[in-house]
Amino acid sequence: MGSNISAVGGSTSANVDLGNVWLLPPTLTAQYHFTPLDEKAFKPYVGAGLNYTLFYNEDAGNTIKGISYENKLGYAVQLGFDLML
Repeated sequence: MGSNISAVGGSTSANVDLGNVWLLPPTLTAQYHFTPLDEKAFKPYVGAGLNYTLFYNEDAGNTIKGISYENKLGYAVQLGFDLML
């Protein structure tokens, strides 16, 4: 299966080597756990926080040159539950 690059005048199934990049996405979240009085086995929670994604070890591909990656700050949202077995 290839990439569709028809928007820039290429084919609809080209093999495009964009290269490789490593990333590290550390995320810091705060959570609030709901503790209902009558229920001890099911504990839902919500969380929110920040993420900063770091890109490193960029290796350009053979087809496309000049791709750049920017480290960015973003938001994180979390919903879940703890189930006591």
